[in-house]
Amino acid sequence: MMKDWSGMKYSEIKKLGEPIDVLIGYYNWQKQDIHWGSFSHELCDATGHFNQVLKERTATDPIAISDKTYKKPNLLRQWFYFARYIASLKRHDYPWKTHFPERLPKSGLTQAPSSRTVGFSIFSTEQTQALLTYCRDQGVTMTSLMLWSINKTVIDNLLTHSTDTIWGAPVNLRQQLTDDRYEANCVAGMTLPMPKDPSIQVVHQVLQQALSDGRPWGGWMYSSVIKYIGLRIFRLLARRQKPVWIGICSSLGVWPPKNIQDPFESPTSMFFSPPATSFMPVSVGITTWESKLCLALQLHPSIAFDKTTTQNTLNHWCDILTQQLTNSDVKQQSTVSGLSELTCPLS
Repeated sequence: MMKDWSGMKYSEIKKLGEPIDVLIGYYNWQKQDIHWGSFSHELCDATGHFNQVLKERTATDPIAISDKTYKKPNLLRQWFYFARYIASLKRHDYPWKTHFPERLPKSGLTQAPSSRTVGFSIFSTEQTQALLTYCRDQGVTMTSLMLWSINKTVIDNLLTHSTDTIWGAPVNLRQQLTDDRYEANCVAGMTLPMPKDPSIQVVHQVLQQALSDGRPWGGWMYSSVIKYIGLRIFRLLARRQKPVWIGICSSLGVWPPKNIQDPFESPTSMFFSPPATSFMPVSVGITTWESKLCLALQLHPSIAFDKTTTQNTLNHWCDILTQQLTNSDVKQQSTVSGLSELTCPLS
């Protein structure tokens, strides 16, 4: 199996005091309660972990989940995309309503703070279908809608005034890598610059342009950069990380695959929540499980230390999405929402 250079990156980030555990939520509809698990990003990404769960519970082989095939360019072209990616990482300071620099991680820590607050919301099947219909009518994708809505939410709730933003968005490259990496780290991070107060169509254009101009492969080189520059230089650069991104918006797509049986004995929605770090302080995980849209939100303690801020931000995000629905009956359906305070790692 190929070496997981991206996983090594997370090991080093952890040493700087950053959280790297990805949370997995299991909402049991029969019991109407939520159970949380976690796994280390050192080992795999969320798609890899979902593949593991399906393999363990359904006795099927891991499968590569990818919405599109992004043709792998030659190595010279990859270096070109990498250079362009590095050039795009310009410092960007955000006008946070609250900022607690004393809660930023300090190098030399052996592990990140264990306390985590995560908010989640699950939309009904009818609401999810209505949002898909809205996207088709607008000529955009569900990912574009999610990115537009969370961008507006963060500006409304967490910033003092509107500004341009830069988001990180992972892309699954499993089908373009080797066959033995289904359960490893196989995602590339794209950098998506958003203008001030963009429309949903503008956000869609930014996303599509990024996917078509080779940005995923520049992100893949960046994710595996330890392979090329070594640990010593990576550690030096990581300690000097400047603010660039306002957050990460990670969409896992539709689960489980159509040819896979339901892996749970009772009706359960499984979704994920990537860690919020000091350099991506807003963290969003988006999953559609069994035709239900599942959202998860975390805020880094350097921008929000009380759980009320997380709850209010999540509520505002859900409100923006439901405002796009035209059917009053569907619009009035309640979402399942909650807030959990956790100590990581979880089993």
